[in-house]
Amino acid sequence: MIATIIILAILAFLAALLLTPRVAALAERFDLLDAPSSRKVHNVAIPRIGGLAIFLAFSLALFSALFFKNANTELLDNKDIIYLVAGGILSFLLGFYDDIKQLGPKVKFFAQVLIAIFAFFGGIKIKLIGLPLIGPIYFGWLELPMTIFWMLLVINAINLIDGLDGLAAGVSLFVCIVLMAVTMIHGNFLVAIALACLSGSLLGFLVFNFNPASIFMGDSGSYFLGYMLASLSIVGAVKSHTAFTFLIPIIALGVPILDTIWATVRRFIFGQELFQPDKDHFHHRLMRMGFSHKRTVAILYAITIVLGCLALLTVNVRDRFSALFLGIIGVFVVIFVRKLGYLNFLGLKSFFTWLNDLTDVVGINRDRRIFLAYQLAIAESDTMDIFWERIVASARHLGLDYIEMQLGGEDANFKKFNPYIWQSISADENFTEELYSRHRLYIRFPLKCDNYHYGVLKVSKKHSNSVKDNSQTLWRVEFLRRTLSSTLQEFKKNPKYGLQDRRTPQGDRRLFTAKELIPDTSDGERRSKYDRRKSPDPAPQKAL
Repeated sequence: MIATIIILAILAFLAALLLTPRVAALAERFDLLDAPSSRKVHNVAIPRIGGLAIFLAFSLALFSALFFKNANTELLDNKDIIYLVAGGILSFLLGFYDDIKQLGPKVKFFAQVLIAIFAFFGGIKIKLIGLPLIGPIYFGWLELPMTIFWMLLVINAINLIDGLDGLAAGVSLFVCIVLMAVTMIHGNFLVAIALACLSGSLLGFLVFNFNPASIFMGDSGSYFLGYMLASLSIVGAVKSHTAFTFLIPIIALGVPILDTIWATVRRFIFGQELFQPDKDHFHHRLMRMGFSHKRTVAILYAITIVLGCLALLTVNVRDRFSALFLGIIGVFVVIFVRKLGYLNFLGLKSFFTWLNDLTDVVGINRDRRIFLAYQLAIAESDTMDIFWERIVASARHLGLDYIEMQLGGEDANFKKFNPYIWQSISADENFTEELYSRHRLYIRFPLKCDNYHYGVLKVSKKHSNSVKDNSQTLWRVEFLRRTLSSTLQEFKKNPKYGLQDRRTPQGDRRLFTAKELIPDTSDGERRSKYDRRKSPDPAPQKAL
C-alpha cells in the first residue's frame, strides 16, 4: 500500500506539471487574470484559475487508484470518500465561478454552508474531540453546527492566506504531509491515498506558483483545498482521545486558522466588515516589518512545519505531554501575535478600560444601575420643581459642579424660559467665567427628541486625569440628556399648557400650570436646592 501511495503522489505531481502551464495559457486567452491593486503585492496581471490544474491533477491521480487492486474496492465502496469527492467538485465549481463572475461574500458564505451540510449528511461529520487531561468530548446534537463551522473555517482560512506567491499551496502541502503521516501510522490508507494525490498536485503546482509566480490558484483552488483538508481531517480522525484526535489537524493548520480567527476578531474590534478583504494579515505584517516576499513565505512555512511536528508528537504521547505541547504552542502564539504589532492596542490597562466601558454601557456596572434609578426618577417627575430637583440630584451623583437647563426653542414652539441653574458650594464667585477653562470639562447638549428642540443642557466639572472617570461622565451625561429630552417631550404633549396630564401618587388628575413651570424669581432669592436665574427678559410667561 505504501508503494501505491508513492506512485499516486508522483502521478499527481507529473499531472500538475503538465496541466498548470496549459491552464495558465487558457486563462490568458479568456482574460481570466488577477489585476494588480492596492491590496495585492503583484504588479502585473497573472492568471488566477490555477485551482483548475490542482483539481484536474488530483482527480486524474485518484482515478488512477482504481487500477490498483489494493485500492479500487475501498474507493468504490466507501461512502465517505464518494461524498468527499462530490463535495470537492462542488467547492471547486463554486470557486471557479467566483473567479469568473466575482460572487458577493454572502452568496459564497451561503453556498459554503450548503456544501458543508451536504458533506455532513454524507457521513462526514465531527462527532467528538479528544482533549488532553480531559478526555473525549462528544458533540451530540452539536455535530452539524460544529461540522459546518470547521468546514467554513478551513475553507476561508486557506482562502485568506492566499495572498503571497506559494504561501497557500506550500502551507497546504505541509499540512497534507502531516495528515498523511498520521493516517498511515494508524493504518487509514484510504485517506492517505487521497492526501497523497493532493500533495502531489500541490507540489507540481508550486513549481509555477512559487515566487515569482506565473499563476495563482484563485478561489477555485483555495475553496477546493480548504474543503478537502477539512473533510479529510474528519474522515481520517481516529475516534480515540489518546491517539489521533481532532486536535491534530487544528494544530497542523495553525497558521491559516489563527490568521482567519484573528482577522475576524480584529475586524470586529475596529468596526470593519467581517467579509471585507484587507491588507493586514500575518504575511502583510511581516512584509511591513521589512521581510522580503520570499523570506515572509519561508517564515510561515517554518512555523507550519514546527506546528506539524508538534502535531505528530501528540499522536502517541501521554496526555500530560500533549497538554504541555499545547501550552507551549499557546505561549508562542501570543508572542508571535504581539511581535506582529497586533496587540499594541490591547495592553492590560486598555483591556480593563474597554471592559469597564462595556459593563457600563450594558448596565452590568453597579454604579450604572444606580444612575439608572436617577433616570427613572427624573422620567416620573410630576412637577417641574421635582423634575429639576431630581436633575440636580443626578448631577451631584455624577460629580458635576455646574448644570444649567435653558428651555426654549422656536422649533418646539416654546417661548424662552428663565434658565434653571445649579452650582456646587465649592464654586467661587467667578465660576461662570471659569466654564471655558482648559482645566474643566464643559459640555453643551441640545435637548432634542424626534426632531423637536426643547432647549439646551450645559454641564461642567473639573477635568479628571482618570480615563475611567472621564469616559463614565461622558456616558452618564449623554444618558441624562436622553432622559431629559424624552421627559420634556411627554410634558409638551398637553395641548393646553404644553404639558401632559399625569397622575400623582394619590391618583388625583392634574395639569401643570405655567406658574409651576416658571416660579416667581423677582425677589432674586435662591432656593436651597436649586437656583433659577433671570433671563434677559424677566417677565413671566403665561403659557408654553
